Amino acid sequence: MSEESAASDAPIRGYLSEASKRRFTITAGILGTVFLVAQFALPFAVMLGSMAFSSQAFDVDFARRHPHHVAVWDGRIWFVETAPGFGDDPDTSSLLRTGFDDMSTPETMVDSFEETPFLLAGEDRLWLISKKTFGYFQDGLHTTIDQPEQLADFSHPFVFEGKPAILERWPSELALVIHDGVAWQARATIPVVVPDPECGCGLDWAKAVADERGVHVFLEFGTALYYGLWNPGLEDDIAWELVGDAGKGWAPVIWRGEPTVFGATSREDGRNLVGKRRGDGVWEEELRLDRRVGDLVSVFEDAASGSILIFTGASYSGTVLVLKIDEGNVARETWIGEKPRDRAFFPGFMVAIMSTQYGSMLLLPLILAIILSALMRRHRVTSYSSGPRPQEFASLTRRAVAQLIDAAIMAGPPILAMVLFMRMTLEGVTDEPEGFSDFVAFFAPVLVSFGWALLIGILFTTTEGRSGVTPGKWVARIRVLGTDLQPCGFWRALVRNLLKCVDGFFNFMVGIMVVALSENWQRVGDMAARTVVVDWRPESMDSKAPQ
Repeated sequence: MSEESAASDAPIRGYLSEASKRRFTITAGILGTVFLVAQFALPFAVMLGSMAFSSQAFDVDFARRHPHHVAVWDGRIWFVETAPGFGDDPDTSSLLRTGFDDMSTPETMVDSFEETPFLLAGEDRLWLISKKTFGYFQDGLHTTIDQPEQLADFSHPFVFEGKPAILERWPSELALVIHDGVAWQARATIPVVVPDPECGCGLDWAKAVADERGVHVFLEFGTALYYGLWNPGLEDDIAWELVGDAGKGWAPVIWRGEPTVFGATSREDGRNLVGKRRGDGVWEEELRLDRRVGDLVSVFEDAASGSILIFTGASYSGTVLVLKIDEGNVARETWIGEKPRDRAFFPGFMVAIMSTQYGSMLLLPLILAIILSALMRRHRVTSYSSGPRPQEFASLTRRAVAQLIDAAIMAGPPILAMVLFMRMTLEGVTDEPEGFSDFVAFFAPVLVSFGWALLIGILFTTTEGRSGVTPGKWVARIRVLGTDLQPCGFWRALVRNLLKCVDGFFNFMVGIMVVALSENWQRVGDMAARTVVVDWRPESMDSKAPQ
């Protein structure tokens, strides 16, 4: 045997030989890199796979129709549909139309808009308006007019004096901006003044409709909706009237000659559709539709019959529901395109996808721990000596099992409480907190979860310091001891557990790799607390072993 060969086979600290150290460190480094990359790549692969599966199995159409980008013009319903882009590809929007009698097969009229435009019906054309572009559809042709300057945030467009108009939001005022066929021109401005200064709120949004009397302006401040009649150029001051609760997705319209606003008010199992009409200077409830509706977006009056057409939608499916209201009742209900299912997917589909994503992220470290455990038994020194007899190091597999069990005990109930809390909040079962007692009740699941995690953390630290075990370590038959193989005590166990914030990066992959490569199979917390993790088996228990 050559001297070089003998040197490579000679024992080296922590390893069986120099050759074993070289093989193990290279292999562990490659495995760690591969599994770390997989931590990021696998969730994306699961997400893309679930999207492909759902689109095939559930026939999900990812194109979205916009209830707030709708118009009634030329005896038809016109709307915008957006197909999402993937990767670097941008979203693409199209203009479609459908008849009132058959809405199941819309017809595409214009393809590939750069932005999703608002639609505005004129006497002889359909205007298409967005921040960057302005155009119109007439006689089967789409014409675009160059717009040198981009608009600021603006309201849904309306017709004023026969021309397209908007309310553009400036820093401290609203501007009435009219398109003269060539460019947008500011006509007049009104200061953004809170009608009720005591509300302590700012302007959330503004919408308007116009007739021969002037511009009927609706302003949303906080939860309140206000109305005022504005005659640009004739009157600077506006007498604001409180309409009531702004609700969700409110929309104004001139109905039967008077300004009317429709909105969706929240309730426990959905939203009610409410319409308020102004008569003799008083806003009175004209309509209340006791049924589930989405966020109300667009409203039009059928001049021939006096009916109201309401466009709303299902958020998850991107579809549009058309309601025709006659005498306070739904005379007709039609979906543009196919009617969506009650659910986009089967119950619990999204929970299953998220569980698969996060489950795969947790499974990868466990697989890495199992592989490295086998390699460590083959190339590493597996026992620790400090005292009359050596102790076997606890394998990474057992340590991973113990960690999973302890994590389930500590985080399981808080996660369940948080899921229930979020579900109640999203479904509107819980109300906004008012006062200290309501605040405590509202956030009780959060407080209980935090208290539980703190209590279990203290208990686990105490048992580790006294006997070296936690429930997970007891099941895995391992224990934590000081480097002198004696109980480490509460404070050293606390330091060890606090440093899980370092070892726990990338679902404990940092801790796994540090244990695999350190001399005494220690993670960062073990090094700082001067502890080691060893097997705890009945045949090796000494007089100080836990009972």
